Amino acid sequence: MRQLLLLCGIFSSLLYICADIISGATWEGYSYTSQAISEVMAIDAPSRPVAVPFFVIYDILVTAFGTGLLLLASQRRLHFAGGLIIGIGITGLVTTLFFPMHLRGEESNFTDTMHIVLTGVTTLLIVLAMGFSAAAGRKGFKLYTILTILVLLIFGAIAGMDGPRIAAQQPTPWLGVTERITIGVYLIWIAKLSMLMFTSLSPRPGNILNSAKP
Repeated sequence: MRQLLLLCGIFSSLLYICADIISGATWEGYSYTSQAISEVMAIDAPSRPVAVPFFVIYDILVTAFGTGLLLLASQRRLHFAGGLIIGIGITGLVTTLFFPMHLRGEESNFTDTMHIVLTGVTTLLIVLAMGFSAAAGRKGFKLYTILTILVLLIFGAIAGMDGPRIAAQQPTPWLGVTERITIGVYLIWIAKLSMLMFTSLSPRPGNILNSAKP
């Protein structure tokens, strides 16, 4: 059970990639380069019935990984990171089920506003979880995490600038690319942390994070 919880980080990242590819493929005309991932779960989107179950399971896996980190890590900073990752999973679940965005061209309302707010909260939780995890790791993992945060913030800001263009019904030719880079570096980071925590169940010299409870 301990191994399964810690491996959920890797499983979640793999599932997210599959969810993105499969959901987009069920929407004829969907563009991976110019449309956001959230659009496959938008209200009345043809891909929503397929996308929602995928992303619900993804959020459950993220929550399970955070729970494993919270229960099994021996360092307090990793406990904090685990709690924050649980928050990421719960916030994502609430956003997917209750606050999806509307399709382009439709009138925005409270649901769209909450979608933006919760997306911002999720981003904050991600950065904080990375910070606490980096503080608990060794030099190599700290450097890798810092670089990941920089890429995430830079491309996240670029993707965020397309928000007004979506509302104004203007083209967003590179939104899908910049957003997927932002999310991709985070997914890789979660998978990396998951593997490091999994290997630390059997402590041995050379582990970057030698911090799971025996």
